[in-house]
Amino acid sequence: MMTTKIRIALLLLFATPYLYAQTSLNQGLLAVYSFDGCSDDLTASANDGTLLGEALANTALQIPGDDSSALLLNGAFLNGLTDFTIAFQVTFATFNVAGSPQTPLNTILSGANAAQLRALSLAYDHSENTFIIVINGVTYTVSGVSFNALQTYCVGIIRRNNVVDLYLDGVKTGPGATIATPLQITADALVIGQDQDCLGGCFAANQSLNGQLDNLRFYNRALAEAELNTYCSDAGNEDREEERTAGLCLGKKVLLDVTLEGKPSATYRWQDNSTDPVFEASERGTYVAEVTDCGQKVTYTFDVIREENCPCDPMAPKAFTPNGDERNDVFRILNDCVFTQFDLQIFNRWGKEVFRTQTPGDGWDGTLSGKNQPSDVYVFVLVYKIKESDQEFQKKGDITLMR
Repeated sequence: MMTTKIRIALLLLFATPYLYAQTSLNQGLLAVYSFDGCSDDLTASANDGTLLGEALANTALQIPGDDSSALLLNGAFLNGLTDFTIAFQVTFATFNVAGSPQTPLNTILSGANAAQLRALSLAYDHSENTFIIVINGVTYTVSGVSFNALQTYCVGIIRRNNVVDLYLDGVKTGPGATIATPLQITADALVIGQDQDCLGGCFAANQSLNGQLDNLRFYNRALAEAELNTYCSDAGNEDREEERTAGLCLGKKVLLDVTLEGKPSATYRWQDNSTDPVFEASERGTYVAEVTDCGQKVTYTFDVIREENCPCDPMAPKAFTPNGDERNDVFRILNDCVFTQFDLQIFNRWGKEVFRTQTPGDGWDGTLSGKNQPSDVYVFVLVYKIKESDQEFQKKGDITLMR
């Protein structure tokens, strides 16, 4: 059991200046793993992992330090990246300090391709107190890094403008190193917790991680230093929020879909407490869904707005009830039109005008000169022109006022 928690952020960051000012920890996420009962990627990309050997995903990824246990990922999602971030928490149970023929290492992750077994490697050498970063065969070693067993570290590495830096607890450590080439990782050759001596395998116990990882994240951008500190101070909270927009034309319906493909254990809850992954919206407005999977909750907020190029077909309700309950209290023309002319008149059964407006969106509240009009059938006449045509249109109909 851990008695002390020290958080140090390890982020592999490669960024452009305009991204550096961003503050959202959700933007640019390629994959995120909470390891709360599964090794699934919790983003929509579904870069799910495969547990090997005795590795477990139970509140954290647990690697027992043997020659077979690891998490295998399809590293193709990192291919071609020059700007990216890797962030995680690591706890070492024990350290590899001896063994042959390989140099003892405590490997956090390794990515390979057919030409290079160390296209990407992050490892700690406890004997030398060094943290070792390898990108496309180029090694950057940071001296004076001292990790203790049974302490949790949030560790970070940054490459910005081709310069790789190590950050410990949000503070830059070491002089940095220039490594300019983009990443190339073969599918099924990104291994968490082991060093690869052959493509996707051939592990050595004295080069493995003996401990656990948590909240592993990959980004396609560099996090700003403030973001790094936010991640480290709140690394145990993997809950996220996403905003989406959907278009809807009047009288139509739109399906709002938050389905997590290939995640049968996921649960869904919309603002009306319905539990299907797809919600049918028939009105414009805001809709909220909470999706929970593998210990993480993602809140999706949909802003359903007018769709582009909706047809113009003004519609009038058949009745309205101006009783002050704020439901159907006003008669107004419903439309998806861009009017260049609008004239709405309402008459009682004796032909007297009781309401008139030339402002689209205005409506009749059932009064005339401040006096309530009786329950009855009234007639409306709408004369209008729309942006798409110079033709004048007219629409008539009956409406029932009910008190």
